[in-house]
Amino acid sequence: MRNVNSTRPRGFALLLGILVLGSVCTVVTIGYATSVLLSMRSNTFELQSPKARAAATACVETALNQLRTVQGPSNGSLTLSNGSCSYVTTSLGGSSYRVGATGTSGNVIRYLQVTVSSLTPSVTVSSWQDTSN
Repeated sequence: MRNVNSTRPRGFALLLGILVLGSVCTVVTIGYATSVLLSMRSNTFELQSPKARAAATACVETALNQLRTVQGPSNGSLTLSNGSCSYVTTSLGGSSYRVGATGTSGNVIRYLQVTVSSLTPSVTVSSWQDTSN
């Protein structure tokens, strides 16, 4: 015989099951959304990074051309279709120079550092490297 005066109302187990299932679904949904957002951020960086490096390269090429024509240090910046860049050329003594360039595309910044060992008869690059800053 069934106890009619039970302290638990009917459907309590069903309600509790629905709450647990809802909580699990919420946690799974939040985890998935976080994963998608992180993936999108990573993809944005992967798309912008080559553009920022290309911008930095454009500034290095401009600085090398300036070195060839002016035969001395110069500073400058460029605005490009996919980003912007700036460069600074410093003398290392004699005909040696260092060119530092910063390329920006979106929120991504890339740095290049180039060392020139000679300007005559042509510009001789002895080092070309990506740097952290």
